[in-house]
Amino acid sequence: MILSTTLLFLDFDGVICDSIQECFASSRIAYFNYFKNEEADTIKNETKNAFYSLRPYVRNGEDYLFLHEIIEKEIIINNQKDFNFYVEQQGPKKTLSFRELFYKARNFLLNTKHDYWLNMNPIFANLKESFNKSFAIPSVFILSTKKPDYIKEILDFHNIYINPERIINSLNKKKCSIISQILNLKEMKTAIFIDDQIDHLIQNQDRRIRTYLASWGYIQEKWLTSGIQVMTEEKLIILLNPVKGP
Repeated sequence: MILSTTLLFLDFDGVICDSIQECFASSRIAYFNYFKNEEADTIKNETKNAFYSLRPYVRNGEDYLFLHEIIEKEIIINNQKDFNFYVEQQGPKKTLSFRELFYKARNFLLNTKHDYWLNMNPIFANLKESFNKSFAIPSVFILSTKKPDYIKEILDFHNIYINPERIINSLNKKKCSIISQILNLKEMKTAIFIDDQIDHLIQNQDRRIRTYLASWGYIQEKWLTSGIQVMTEEKLIILLNPVKGP
């Protein structure tokens, strides 16, 4: 079985968890209520659609607030480069503030509307059984910008267990650099990394790491033909199967 000789790293949001509803709700409270100190207007379909269409560009929690700002200011974003440039222009102080406000809002919902928050974080239905079986395998890791406590809370809610030591928070570090360090530490020769955010994948400079774009995640269609290898749900189920792996 391939996972006996290769480490597997899975992103969480957009690969394991379909979290877009929760991220929209938390970031909306953070941006309007906390950052702007005003009540958000009634949610319009076009606003939500715009948020969903821009979601693929998100790399970290603070980026969700930038989505609301971009939509409110009617700024045109055509690609990842445009989005990254806009965020960089806002400066580190504002970025840090947005990050803190995002987690403040998320904690508010988690503490006051616990079940509501958890229900907004479903596991991708076609993959849930495979995750449930494979997360017991020591070579399977979750590598995410999301805080491990949130991930564990969501997985527990869905009756999926993984050793908390194998839930890794990338923070501001490059994900592929973290994988390289773990490969060195465990003296393993290869790793597979699956993410739905193209920036995390194109950073890879380690030939031991095979990177894949999750086709079911929050992606731009043009990324599927960008030259990055694509992982489908069907291929991942085969990879995760602890008995019939390729």
